Amino acid sequence: MWTRPSETEIVETKVFAAFGDYLDAYINFVQQAQKVSDPQRLSAILKAQKSYADYRAEKDPARGMLTRLYGSEWTEEYIHGFLFDLERQLALVS
Repeated sequence: MWTRPSETEIVETKVFAAFGDYLDAYINFVQQAQKVSDPQRLSAILKAQKSYADYRAEKDPARGMLTRLYGSEWTEEYIHGFLFDLERQLALVS
């Protein structure tokens, strides 16, 4: 929601309702999830998560806007140290 609509009625009705539907579906999905304990599957999941985080960190669409607002150093720290910090978190664990 990076826009500022001039009329909020659609946001207050249709967008909010869609968000509620999405949240309900997500909660239902989480409640049905089963714990993964197979080491090979866990390794594959971690590899996929790392791949996703690396890709998103490099292709973050907000990078330009954040750089203009806060500078390059802050932006890169925010992207790699907060939004997509999986590598840092894994380093703390090991």
